[in-house]
Amino acid sequence: MHNNPKTIKILLIEDSNTDALLLTKYFEKLENNSFDVLRAKLLSEGLGYLQQQDFDLILLDLSLPDSSGLESIKKIQNLTTEIPIIVLTGMNREEIAIQALREGAQDYIFKGQVFGSLLERSINHSIERKQNSEKLRQNEARYRAIVEDQTELICRFLPDGTITFVNQAYCRYFHQTSENFLGKNFKISVPEESFAPLQEHLTRLNPQNPTRAIEYEVKLPHNKVGWQQWIYRAFFRNGKIVEYQGVGRDITQRKIAENLLAQEATVNFILAETTQHIHESLDLNTILETVAEKINQFLGSERIAIAKVENSQVSDILLESVSQKTTINSDPKQDNSKFKQYLSQLLRDQNILLNNNWSSNRMLPIISQENTQYGAVCLIPIVVEKKLWGLIYIEQYSLGQSWQQQEQALLRQISFQLSIAIKQAELYHQLEIANQKLEKLAVIDGLTGIANRRKFDDYIRSEWLRLAREQAPLSLILCDIDHFKLYNDTYGHQRGDTCLKQVSQAVKKVAKRPADLVARYGGEELAIILPNTTTEGAKQLAYQICLQIQSLQIPHIASPVDLYVTVSLGVAGLIPDHDGSPEELIAIADSNLYKAKELGRNRVVGIED
Repeated sequence: MHNNPKTIKILLIEDSNTDALLLTKYFEKLENNSFDVLRAKLLSEGLGYLQQQDFDLILLDLSLPDSSGLESIKKIQNLTTEIPIIVLTGMNREEIAIQALREGAQDYIFKGQVFGSLLERSINHSIERKQNSEKLRQNEARYRAIVEDQTELICRFLPDGTITFVNQAYCRYFHQTSENFLGKNFKISVPEESFAPLQEHLTRLNPQNPTRAIEYEVKLPHNKVGWQQWIYRAFFRNGKIVEYQGVGRDITQRKIAENLLAQEATVNFILAETTQHIHESLDLNTILETVAEKINQFLGSERIAIAKVENSQVSDILLESVSQKTTINSDPKQDNSKFKQYLSQLLRDQNILLNNNWSSNRMLPIISQENTQYGAVCLIPIVVEKKLWGLIYIEQYSLGQSWQQQEQALLRQISFQLSIAIKQAELYHQLEIANQKLEKLAVIDGLTGIANRRKFDDYIRSEWLRLAREQAPLSLILCDIDHFKLYNDTYGHQRGDTCLKQVSQAVKKVAKRPADLVARYGGEELAIILPNTTTEGAKQLAYQICLQIQSLQIPHIASPVDLYVTVSLGVAGLIPDHDGSPEELIAIADSNLYKAKELGRNRVVGIED
């Protein structure tokens, strides 16, 4: 496609006819850009133009009949701050020109030193600086929004401890508003005994190792104390720390669990090993098999079953492990009333129920015995989020077997860890489903429902490499809705969005092979990737797309081409090779699309056309 000089629209506010004429002549001589200059002799006239039209730049004389000096800049910025301003000033007024920069002007030029390259460079740099400034402002706004949406606690403070920022999660955690923190020392939330280690921790940060993690107690409302884990980062300027940023999360429950585990020293080794194996996997079946294996390993149980409980009833046996020496018999006359009593007790106190001499037959649906056997039986509740999720059922038939306090404590802890693992496995499963949905959304254009540009870029690269190996053809169609801007101007952007959806779906109906990809390439431009398709085949498909769009008969009274919406299509096809790139194919299709538009639109142009 041809590169035309960019047209820059300038509002010149200058009362001097001589200066205005001189500037106009300079603009006419510049070749890199074309300029559309609208002159206003008065500031009030210029303000009127700003309310009526869009401009890329304002050239402002600071000495006007109806306004002078910095007041002119302020009046313009009261109306708009988005358009860059270049101040025109006299030779001996550099001081006021510098003040104008402080007030928001992008540059200043002395009238006596105006010449083409200087003026053009100043205009381009001013527009670029203003655009960069706006991008920076938008990025800062996006960053702040991201920070505020985080569930982690975020805090920034100066080297003297003065807090400069806290996010909403930080405020919610401490049940305070940001006003209660900003300007105060961050140690107000740190107990005295924790502050010295934290201070030492911060002093160890340096340019080579600017981040460190630390855990410490914090003061909570109502004289409560919690535990937090923080990762602190120091920001340096000229080798000196200018600010700290901390990202923290609550670890109170983890600390409580650690303290409880520390108190149960007799089972620590067994529990640690079991817990480690449980948390090595997020697959529920693997987790349950690990629990059964470890209980068998350390307790020598003859039988272990893990059952799912729903609505106070055993709904499913998820796992059963039976030792070879155990004989399983059945007594069909035995009901499960005792099991129901145990289950009711579990629902009441969520604790381990023990019976050293309890008959095990018919207590679970899978159990059947020809001869009743007696032994030590243990039922362990699996509680997830305060609800009875299931049971661990253990049988021991060894003579004299009884459940020791140490074993009971171990089983309680295994149940606790299993509950956490089950919740993690469930969350992981939910996360996998959510990620699959997000991955699908990430490559779908939100307006049209077809693939987006990201998906287009990934797919054409992968198909290029695949077909380069196979030495098979790859074709591309670029499709553009004719005079879509006129359509939006005539019918409005909402109708324009509807039109774009209809066209996109119509194209998708034509390119319907599993390997074909229809994507929104940009704006009203669509792209159709056609693997294993020759150029001639792609052209035939392009003609079908034209006919399909015409059959929609979407009215377009403003189009000089037809009374209905039409499209122009550029077709390209190549056999990829590893020395080339998809950009070659895109460039050919883009060139042919341009030719289609040049030839009057509503047509297909291929390589040979």
